[in-house]
Amino acid sequence: MRRKKKNPTDAVELTALKSNRSPASAWVNLLLMHIWKDDLGTFTLEKSKGIPPIPLEEEVPDGELSFESIINRLKIMSGLDPIKYKDQQSGSIHLGLGGLWYTANTIFNDSSNKPSCSITLTTEGKSVS
Repeated sequence: MRRKKKNPTDAVELTALKSNRSPASAWVNLLLMHIWKDDLGTFTLEKSKGIPPIPLEEEVPDGELSFESIINRLKIMSGLDPIKYKDQQSGSIHLGLGGLWYTANTIFNDSSNKPSCSITLTTEGKSVS
């Protein structure tokens, strides 16, 4: 079993991450805000369904945006290596949203013929200080 890296998004406000302008990073940050704002709880990305549009007013910058680049960005934010695994992998992203800390638990399924990632957002109940 691989040792989990330190999560690069620990103690980082999502609003600060929003300023990142690479297409995959901006798209993922907007997705996380969408999951939070619309209280979706769990959101699943599936390669077979393509990249869903994000109903937020801010646009993703021009550039290549692929399912693989989005998954790689989510893996890095989750503290995982952005490689394909045989077994299901899970990680977590800690986010400051609306003055509270949240955890986005991620599950990556690379090995099936239908690659996917599920994101479940839960509150930690602690104030962002």
